[in-house]
Amino acid sequence: MPTITLPQGTFYGAERARRRIGGLLLTETVYRPGEELPRHDHARAYFCLVLRGGFTERDARRTRECGSATVLFHPPGAGHSDRFGRAPSRCFNVELDMPWLERMRELAGDFPQGSVVFRRRRANWLARHLYDEFRAEDPAGRLAIEGLALALLADAARIDGPAPRPEPRWVGLAV
Repeated sequence: MPTITLPQGTFYGAERARRRIGGLLLTETVYRPGEELPRHDHARAYFCLVLRGGFTERDARRTRECGSATVLFHPPGAGHSDRFGRAPSRCFNVELDMPWLERMRELAGDFPQGSVVFRRRRANWLARHLYDEFRAEDPAGRLAIEGLALALLADAARIDGPAPRPEPRWVGLAV
């Protein structure tokens, strides 16, 4: 089945709200119960926070359940299809312009090669606060949004990085 590439700023679902801040495009989308999205990818990398409901996502390697509060990262060109559950669903997407990804490469190495689901509570906290700032629309919120997006990007850079080494036993004994 061919993959449809969605251009910058395009998501399936009905758009509820949108803001552009610096090199970020923030979009809130809603989906009907049972809605199925064909295999597609995105021209730009983006984060997705599932605000309500959920979906099953399939890519070339796996199938994953993405319920409420799930945070995902999709690099550009990561093909996937989605099937939404029985309840209406709502997602918050943070799309990154290429300079954001170039900055990530420059400072922290490359981003994950495939789509990933964050398992750390920190990523959920960051994404949720980013969404709160998006909804608030106050002048200082623009700065907060960029800072929170950078922190999420740092978490994405750590996903494929080396696992932290356990502390040597002698350190505990010395303490």
